[in-house]
Amino acid sequence: MPLVYLLMLLPSRNALIKKSTTPLTRATSFLHEEYVGKLFWWEPLFVLQRLMVTGFVMVFFQAEFAVWRILFGIAVTTMYGFMLLIFRPYRKGDLNFLAAIGAQLALAFSMQIALCTRIFNDIAARHEAKDARQIMKFHDPSKLVGAAIACAFLAIVMLVSRCLYESSVEARHLAAHHASNGLTKVSKKIASSVVAMKATAAFRPSSASCSERENEEGASDQDVQLTNNPHMVTDGGRAPATIVV
Repeated sequence: MPLVYLLMLLPSRNALIKKSTTPLTRATSFLHEEYVGKLFWWEPLFVLQRLMVTGFVMVFFQAEFAVWRILFGIAVTTMYGFMLLIFRPYRKGDLNFLAAIGAQLALAFSMQIALCTRIFNDIAARHEAKDARQIMKFHDPSKLVGAAIACAFLAIVMLVSRCLYESSVEARHLAAHHASNGLTKVSKKIASSVVAMKATAAFRPSSASCSERENEEGASDQDVQLTNNPHMVTDGGRAPATIVV
């Protein structure tokens, strides 16, 4: 199955890396939509890890090597957890932490409890129960189940606390972003108002100068008319005085 998934993803690897959409990427979106573009192949790796822990370990090791089965499962789970922390394949950062610390760590811890229980039972079957208790330093393997439940509950509380903290941080960032957008809009409005006021102030003197030029031109035309027609009646009906040189 992991090989089939990988063969389905390889033809569209360039489109997935470039984050472009094609009919093939839409058809195989259930395999890559949760992961970043360059790690489109992570789903086949995840399926392979689950098969190695649950299925392949039963084939590689026989029943008499039950301890080696558990050790192999712990090794695979630990390596996959480290890969999650290093590569961070998920688009959402919370899922990287949840998958690595939550799921894989809880799985590895459960396997360690199973390993201790298996060793205790093997020693008790081959020798005596007191020898097993003396070697393993606990009397009843069932008490380990209570410890496992307590640790799992603690892990759940830590994960929920982290998710709530990140949600609050994201909410604050979103509120700050909206506030900055509002301030930007207000500043743009103020800037546009200032520009409009400057444009209006620059337009008014030009209008005044135009009116002054018109008055000057009118006065000069009147002087020319008075010069050409000395008998022209002016203010009060008095003829302008002519100077004879």
